Amino acid sequence: MPAWCSGPTVRKKWFTRAWNRCAPTGHRWPGSSSRNSTAVEFRSEPYRDYVREYVRRTLAGEQDELLVYRKRLRRPLADYQRNVPPHVRAARLADEYNKRLGRPLQYQRGGWISYVITTAGPEPLENLQAPIDYDHYISRQLQPVADAILPFVGDDFTRLTDQQLLLF
Repeated sequence: MPAWCSGPTVRKKWFTRAWNRCAPTGHRWPGSSSRNSTAVEFRSEPYRDYVREYVRRTLAGEQDELLVYRKRLRRPLADYQRNVPPHVRAARLADEYNKRLGRPLQYQRGGWISYVITTAGPEPLENLQAPIDYDHYISRQLQPVADAILPFVGDDFTRLTDQQLLLF
């Protein structure tokens, strides 16, 4: 599975939409069923407004459901000792929360955890304490995708969004 599939849904969906707007018509997004000609003409759809609006909606919290990471814990939580990945940190927080409420611990022996990145780090969906870190999603999810596509149309993500980010 490609590396871009491991991120939140926002990255996958945004990349596919952005690719379909900006990619050469001869190129096909992997897994899509469209069979375009091999001409290398760029689409003339208005991508600038699309990128700006997508960033604005993300920063406004209108797309929070797309920012959720969902990862599998392949080992028991106790086995993660060194370099603890974000999904393990979120699972530990979730189990601490479950313990405080007298619920059974659900992540000690593996399973799936859904979490978001907040200003305090990764937090499970069932116990969000801090606000979502939108800058993380913009810089780690949207910008790498945009920077892979926009040079083909002579543009840059930072140039498109700098004025937009100053409004918030």
